[in-house]
Amino acid sequence: MESETQDAQRLDAASIAFDGDVLTVQTGAMTRVWQWTGRGFLTTSVALDNTRPWRLDAPELRDADWLLPVCEDRNPKAELVAARTEVSDDEGFTSKHVAFMAEMLYPEAAVALRFIVWAFPNAPGIRVNLQIRALDGYKWDGSLHRQGTSVEALRRARLERGYVRHDCLPLESEGTQRRVFGYFSDTQNRNDTHLDILLEAVDERPLTHPYTCEWANAICVEDGAWGVALLKESHGCVNQHGHDTGAFLCLPGRGIETHGWGILPHEIDDQWRPAWPTWCLAYEADDRSRQKAFKQFDRLRYPAGPRDVYIQANTWGSSQGWLEHREAAGQPNVLREIDSCADLGIDVLQIDDGWQGNDYETWTPIPERYPEGWTPIREHAARKGVKMGLWMPAMPPSLDDMAHNAVNGGFVSLKLDFAVLNNRRDIDKLISKVRAFVKRQDHAVRVNWDLTEVTPRYGFYFAREFGCIYLENRKPVLPRSTTYRPGTVLRDLWQISRYCNLLKFQGSVQNIDRVDPLYSDAGAYSHAYCVAITLMSSPLFFCETHFYDDAARAQIRPLLKAYKNVREKIAEGVIYPIGEKPNGTQWTGFECGLPDERGGFLTIFREPWNTESRGKFSLPHLAEAELTLEDLLTSENWKTTVDTEGDVTFQLDEPGSFLFLSYQVGSK
Repeated sequence: MESETQDAQRLDAASIAFDGDVLTVQTGAMTRVWQWTGRGFLTTSVALDNTRPWRLDAPELRDADWLLPVCEDRNPKAELVAARTEVSDDEGFTSKHVAFMAEMLYPEAAVALRFIVWAFPNAPGIRVNLQIRALDGYKWDGSLHRQGTSVEALRRARLERGYVRHDCLPLESEGTQRRVFGYFSDTQNRNDTHLDILLEAVDERPLTHPYTCEWANAICVEDGAWGVALLKESHGCVNQHGHDTGAFLCLPGRGIETHGWGILPHEIDDQWRPAWPTWCLAYEADDRSRQKAFKQFDRLRYPAGPRDVYIQANTWGSSQGWLEHREAAGQPNVLREIDSCADLGIDVLQIDDGWQGNDYETWTPIPERYPEGWTPIREHAARKGVKMGLWMPAMPPSLDDMAHNAVNGGFVSLKLDFAVLNNRRDIDKLISKVRAFVKRQDHAVRVNWDLTEVTPRYGFYFAREFGCIYLENRKPVLPRSTTYRPGTVLRDLWQISRYCNLLKFQGSVQNIDRVDPLYSDAGAYSHAYCVAITLMSSPLFFCETHFYDDAARAQIRPLLKAYKNVREKIAEGVIYPIGEKPNGTQWTGFECGLPDERGGFLTIFREPWNTESRGKFSLPHLAEAELTLEDLLTSENWKTTVDTEGDVTFQLDEPGSFLFLSYQVGSK
């Protein structure tokens, strides 16, 4: 076996050690241990802070955490040919971590496998990934079941459906409950108070038989004091299985398993194909600690740096007719929008569909709309201090098409639309192209992944190392299904912030003066309130901002100015939903907790149909603390005390109003 080192590799609190038999991975917050079995690596224990181990002493149940995509019961014998450990940041696409990679051959199956583990310092979790490729002699006829009903034909039929185990944790199940959650895509058609974007469920029944969930992004097993979770890093959503995103299983006497590699047997070829990675998390089993574990790990896996912090406008969101959409992307309107963005304090103007013409056959700006190419808008934007972004389909523009426009237009964001990711090769091809593009631009261009439709696109835990999620179209008139309703946008962001880093999602703002009053209650809200909804996300004005009148601008400018004064600090924190789930009648909002937990930011909303002038918020982590609060719009300061139960009360005299606050923690 080739090995660069048998010693532990360390980065701050994180370390990985492999002695040829036992692999021990520590982050400083949790530990996971594997045994090399001769057929793969098998998890033997998971521990939080080395004090609470989860284990099941029954190694005979499995020979490795995974089954090969071509195996149903047992892996063949493996030859461990290489094992190496290094410090990495994945070419700048993630936070610095210790990485372990073991490469093994399965001669009987004619495949090679890579087992990859990432340990981020002080992380509440560990990331695991598998990669597979064919060796000489690999053959797979995925159509055999169409030609006969032999035992082998039926075996291949089963394996061609995927759902093969690719990670597991051995856990005792007695006295535990299962919690599963997942997010919905197709936001085009989920624009209603009663259509939540998050589905979360708890199963408290004794685990006497297997528990299976096919729609979730993650599964948690908790015993009242501690919790362990597995999350699949994929494009799967509640209503979008995607490509072999499989299922989570909780099995009595066995523990948790996640099935579905994202690689079907006929897709194995001579290229290394990555399976869906998993996050293994450990935490104290209260609600905030569970949320914190997912979001802390999210921030490490998908870091949000200075280039991810910007306010963006987009040319598509105000138009109605087919041609009007595209003409809005032409030079005259873009020049007008640059001036408007500069006046409001918006950082980036993104040109949407239409710059390339009315079809999708060429990927240069057409002379009818850009007679001098990108030069006039690039130069005008530079004079006005506005940066530029661009829309493109994810497929089929080439890497050169993307790079040519980025360089000539000076674009810093790229919205990628129209993806159909329903097989391994298309997924790998797109990710490879975008990765190469971002590297070619020295990480200066961020990608906005368009999630709006139900075709297999990107999901919530996928590809955010390249940028953020463009979450939803919310328009003034057409299509009717996307008519802007501020409370629904607030509800979506509130639920996303439960288990995702909200800073990596674009929150939509629309010009309420132009919204169809027959299809929306937007008239109950103010312009400032609509902007404030998005301040803990990545704010997106999905509208032509030159339509804002002077009264609207007078509300928006000071709020954006106040936000820009503190947004770098917000970007360092973890966002939590606080108050009640928004439905138009609640006290609700967001808390941004800074890393030292001695300060943070709050957006507090009294919804338009809320009849109470005082609202109580639960902040148990601040119980008995004295808070110094500052209204970031008025600079007013005052003190308040969080009671022994962790409750604090805010007052707003008018329905449909909000507070944007910073807080500092005094004595506790």
